[in-house]
Amino acid sequence: MSARQDRRDKIASRAVQIGFVVALIGLWYFGTAYWGISRILLPNPVNVWHELKDVIGSGEFLPDLRKIHSAGKHLLELAGRQGDPAVLAAIAQVVSTDRCSTQTWWKKRRQQAG
Repeated sequence: MSARQDRRDKIASRAVQIGFVVALIGLWYFGTAYWGISRILLPNPVNVWHELKDVIGSGEFLPDLRKIHSAGKHLLELAGRQGDPAVLAAIAQVVSTDRCSTQTWWKKRRQQAG
């Protein structure tokens, strides 16, 4: 294969990937805005974007990020010594999700919304 053909293949591959993401987001938007999918099951992507900007702007995710980093670091050290990394990654996700802080976050969001 020539270098030109390789470049075309890479561009075509990237276009398919971008097209897939755009189609997925488009279906998500139309499904929630026009096709009657419940916002409890699947929130509108515009609302998700605004919430994401609020959370990142306020910095309220930083304490949880520190917990995840700390737990993940210790579990990765353990995984380096022994054990299955996939199982340890699943344990890290469960351990790092603090139920109390998650419930507090949802309560704050409900109070702000209504």
